Amino acid sequence: PHFPALLATFATSAREQLAQARQAHAGRDGEALLDAAHRLKNTAGDIGAPRLHRAAAALETALKQGTFPAEGIGALDQAGRDAVVAAEQWQAQENPS
Repeated sequence: PHFPALLATFATSAREQLAQARQAHAGRDGEALLDAAHRLKNTAGDIGAPRLHRAAAALETALKQGTFPAEGIGALDQAGRDAVVAAEQWQAQENPS
């Protein structure tokens, strides 16, 4: 696929994965949060979103070590939102209406 299509897929899947991460955190479901963090890490790595990749990797590592993020997942959530916005802005510049 072309890069614009990859960005569109990234934006959609990242939004879904972030929602799943927020829901898992709210429900204190470490397994589901680990799954969401792992998928976000891979998605971010595939598209070249280093801040999101680092945040997801850090959360994944903490969860694998048995540490549930009681303080929240704000860094992951913000990095994810920023990456989605950046992808959408790039798409808009490349494909003006």
